[in-house]
Amino acid sequence: LGIPGAHGRGKDAAPARDAPTLRVAVTVHEDAGAGRTGEGATLGVPLPREANVRDVRTLRLSDEAGGDVPVQVRALSRWGAPATDERAPLRFVLVDFRATVAGNGTRRFVLHAAPAAGRPAAFLGQNDDGVIRVATGALALAFSRAEPGPLRLVSEAPGAGGAVAGRATSVELEENGALRACVLVRGELDGGYEERGGRHPLRWSMRWRLSAGSTLARVQVTIENPDRPHERPFNETGDAVGKRFGRLALVLAAAGQSVAHEVDGAAAPLTIVQTAGGFEARRGTRTVKTGPRAAGWIAAGDTMLGMRSFAENHPKSLVAGSGTLALEIFPRGAEPVFFGGARGKTHDLWIHFPAATSTPEERAAIGLHPLRATVDPSWLQETGALGPLSLEDARRWPAFEETLDRIVGTDLASTKGTIFDERRAEKVTGWLDYGDSFRAATENERRFGNAEFDFGWVLLRQYLREADHDRIWLEQSEAVLRHVMDIDVLHTDDDAPWANRGVRKHDGAGFTEHSRGPDFSHFWVRGMLAFHLATGDARAREVAVDEIGGWIARREDPKRPGWLVHADELRDVGWVLVALADLSDATGDPRWLALSQRIARVMVAPGVSED
Repeated sequence: LGIPGAHGRGKDAAPARDAPTLRVAVTVHEDAGAGRTGEGATLGVPLPREANVRDVRTLRLSDEAGGDVPVQVRALSRWGAPATDERAPLRFVLVDFRATVAGNGTRRFVLHAAPAAGRPAAFLGQNDDGVIRVATGALALAFSRAEPGPLRLVSEAPGAGGAVAGRATSVELEENGALRACVLVRGELDGGYEERGGRHPLRWSMRWRLSAGSTLARVQVTIENPDRPHERPFNETGDAVGKRFGRLALVLAAAGQSVAHEVDGAAAPLTIVQTAGGFEARRGTRTVKTGPRAAGWIAAGDTMLGMRSFAENHPKSLVAGSGTLALEIFPRGAEPVFFGGARGKTHDLWIHFPAATSTPEERAAIGLHPLRATVDPSWLQETGALGPLSLEDARRWPAFEETLDRIVGTDLASTKGTIFDERRAEKVTGWLDYGDSFRAATENERRFGNAEFDFGWVLLRQYLREADHDRIWLEQSEAVLRHVMDIDVLHTDDDAPWANRGVRKHDGAGFTEHSRGPDFSHFWVRGMLAFHLATGDARAREVAVDEIGGWIARREDPKRPGWLVHADELRDVGWVLVALADLSDATGDPRWLALSQRIARVMVAPGVSED
């Protein structure tokens, strides 16, 4: 019910165990049919409070034969305290290691609580006077404010001839270990677009994730328009505010013959354009192939650039020529794109820097399908680290399990009701809509529901509770949660104080422009927080905690502690208390519990009769 403290272990919980006896089975899955050798795998591992593991350095990983496997472990969450408080037991840890797995195969490992011997001491990254250098053993990259890395953001206004490049404002070695490093580059784009009522530069960030022994870089690129959505604050609104782009692209130096999944290699320039109607591959100005869905990668020589969910986030282009590779977030030659105030959009890119091994198709399969690692559902249930969780059981709950299967059941595509069928029928893909979902509005009508009822968490929970952990649940959960994080949250401090960083209202009214005002009714953070804990995704935590959590906290009336401004219905208070309980559980930060207690005393308790 979201009551603080209610997510602990119940009366049937297993007896307490000593930390040295802790053993957690971990399974690595290869989905693309491309064998992996020493590839990095990352997962969030839940630990029970009773294990009382406090120091990440006491955790080690073993393979099937019992041999030590080098491992990097970081605290994500603790029981009843912030992740940095080493006095409290660990609740979730982020585990990184390298695995060799056959195509379409699995490997089993065990996480132990015992000091590990022979763990590598050298970290991948170092900060050298403001220049961050990362050396994986196969790849060396440098990042600074002056030279923010090999990928550049460039923009052109509609009808303009010149490009404007983004500038870096900060560079941070966000994560650093012997097996994986993460570099966070933040910056601004001061022009290269037609301003429609706004006054702030576009914000951008690039999270570079680099693994030991690999030439593959995974880069999470987010753009945000920090202007408010309308010329006047909510609820006065007025005309829409935004930036209009003729082209917005991420550009990487690369030379050599160009090739893509759709087109064989040749020296001529290559462009792959994806729109709602399908893709077109062009050599220069000549169309050489068309089809419904582009694979989402391109190469020049031995350098490759790709984007996951490329086709679904149309319009998009991949371009090879003039010594560069480019992903056009908003393509040149298409209808100019209006990127509204307070919008965000995240793109999951991968870059294969030159390597002498494997074919482009094999490397593309690796880029598009990272190794997945999972824990047994029964272990997750036993720890209680994500609250009460049932296990998949078609014999006990046949109707429930069948209904869930039909959400993503690709083998049922000829029937009505899967999210894929509905997206195709209603034509709701594209960068603004992809990941949103429909919900029942009336007995005979379904409407765009803006990921109503924390649908991303419904999908993620099914991924976690299934014995086989089908990848489709994780992918669709991520699509839904990304949409909420990017499109449904107002990424601005320039609107009304009660609206800034808020969540757009979710209900069954139905809307396609994602333009409603923020509201305490029907909003959730549990899916984002669970996604962060299960995968380590940093943006999910930033949006849930810093933005939405901050929005809730700022709605407390400073003159009347515990009173929420513009909480028009008592159930609005209920939604807030659920969110605060989830924030408290996931972060261990005492301010969320204290705020929920103040709200309960002032807004709930006075209306409860003694009987």
